[in-house]
This record gives sequence, structure tokens and C-alpha cells, in this order.
Amino acid sequence: MVYRLCYAPRRGLFGARLCGLCIIVLGLAVFARPGAADMDEDLRAMPPAQPTTSVPVIASRRVETGPQKRLAHARIVIRSNIYRDGLEQNVPVEVMTKAIRLFAHAVDFQRDIVPGDSFEIYLEQTTDSETGQAAANRIIFAAITTAGRTLTLWRYTTPDGTTDYYNSDGSSARLHLMRSPVEGAELSSGFGPRRHPILGFTRMHKGIDFAAKSGTPIYAAGAGVVEMAKRNGGYGNYVRLRHSDKFQTAYAHLLRFASGLRPGDKVRQGQVIGYVGTSGLSTGPHLHYEVLKDGKQTDPRALRLAPQRVLAGKDLAAFRWYAALLDIRPTVRPVAIVDHPGVR
Repeated sequence: MVYRLCYAPRRGLFGARLCGLCIIVLGLAVFARPGAADMDEDLRAMPPAQPTTSVPVIASRRVETGPQKRLAHARIVIRSNIYRDGLEQNVPVEVMTKAIRLFAHAVDFQRDIVPGDSFEIYLEQTTDSETGQAAANRIIFAAITTAGRTLTLWRYTTPDGTTDYYNSDGSSARLHLMRSPVEGAELSSGFGPRRHPILGFTRMHKGIDFAAKSGTPIYAAGAGVVEMAKRNGGYGNYVRLRHSDKFQTAYAHLLRFASGLRPGDKVRQGQVIGYVGTSGLSTGPHLHYEVLKDGKQTDPRALRLAPQRVLAGKDLAAFRWYAALLDIRPTVRPVAIVDHPGVR
């Protein structure tokens, strides 16, 4: 039919138009090769023309308008300071802070991390398709290798709509109590007998001290209720939280309390409750932190704390399937990652 239309003896303008139409039809047929039109558009990595960070992008979703999701990857070999090394690889500071908090329950970043350890992050970045400006950064997978062991965490949303980070056995990364309620602080004094720096005699130190700059935020070690937030003798400005019938935590020598903090208030884990100071019997800015178990002070570092949630049964099976899908080393399945219902 195409031959007859093109090569049938025709004259004049009409024939020329018809031949031109056939050329267009043939051109479309050539470029519309079988399979190309059916190819999944999400499998084509299309980073924005103006990326907001140079963290390597390994996949993205093509959209016409609105937010665009893309998956970026960074691997950080620690040389001196985990924050500095991350920033040198263009990982946003808020992402580094979030990642460190995720592992703070299992890793002491002041004592455990040494040069040569590594940190790996897969980051879902949401950008506006028109402006290219970053709207959100969300960690969907993180791993840290230290002391010859690798710890992994996956962001996962359970069927009941709860989102959390889980390790490989389906246990929540969040424990009932954080090991350190101050970010980036140095452990300056442990639990046990010691010579008091002001009183001058030896007595029991019933908590642990974290040295930090004055004004550093102090976080609630766990979800609970404020029992006390006031001046308390040698403790200076003092906050005590009740987390359960068994556990309480206390925070002393604060510079000031968080705005509006009152007894009876409910607080969530990680909420700012005050700021590091040197009130009371204190020689310098630090946080004195106590954990009370059944009303008695105990060494926070010796506690074996349970995870907030452990997946089991069908939930565990679904998570393991999802974690296997998300285990993008060495094979990357980026589209499945950014589109999977477990990523919320």
C-alpha cells in the first residue's frame, strides 16, 4: 500500500504531499522499534539537570511535574572525623546527623570509631522537577563497619503504617533508652566511686558525665513523662523523666530547660528537654546523666536494653523479602526501591 501511494504515477502538489507523509510514517516506524515504547520509563536513570548535591545519583523517576525521587549513594571511609569526612563527600550535614543517631544505640562514636572504618548510605532525595531544589532527604538504607563487624539498617513501613529502621534480624534500631542523650559529647566520667572535683573526697558517682559545649541540646533518652524540671541542690537545673514503672532517667547541671517544659508533660524519645550547662556543683559545662532502675541509680552503659519493636511472623517475612530487595550490593534495583510501598 505504501509502495502504491508513493510510487503510483501521480503528478502535481498532491503527489508530493503524499510522498512526504509516507516519509514521516516510515521515520516513525523506524524510531518506534519494538520494545522501546514498552520500556519501563522508571528504569532510565534521569538525574535532574541541576542537582543540589554531588552525591552520586544512581537512579531516578521521570515525572512531568511535581516532586521527583532519586536514589543517591555515598560511601565514607573514616579518616579523622565522621562528620568532616562525610561533608567532604558532599553528604548533607542533616543526613550525617540522622545517620549517626540511627546507630547511636549500638555504636559509641566517641570510642568505637577508628580510621579505616566505613559508613555507607543510600539516600532518597526528593526534588522539585521544575526548580531542581531539594525538598527532602531520606535515608532508606545505612551500614557502618567498625571493629570488624558491619551493622545494617533499613527504613521500613509495616502494614499498620508505622515507619522505623530495622536491622537484619527485624529488630527496631530504637531501644527503649538512648545510650547517649547528647550528640557529639565526650564521656568524661564513668559510673562508680571517684574523688569529687569540688568536695574533695571520694564518693559514689551515680551516673555518667558527658562533656560538651555550653548550650548543646540534651535529648530525652526515651519516651516518657516529665516528673521534675527545676533547681535541685548540687544537681543544679535538673530534669527527671519516667519512662515506665521500672525506668527513670535524670539530667543535671543544665544551662536551662527547653521552652515550656513542665512536670506532667509527655515527651518523645529524642525530644530536646534542655541544654548543657554548669549549674550546681560543677567545674565546667557537662551533662550528668543517670538511669534509675526500680528507683536505684545504675550504670547506663551496663544496661541491656530491649528494642522498641521486634518483627515476627508475617511482618518479619515481609520485611526480610523487602530487605533482600533493598540489599543493593552488588546488584542495584533502584526503581523497585524508590517505588516500593515499604518506603514511605
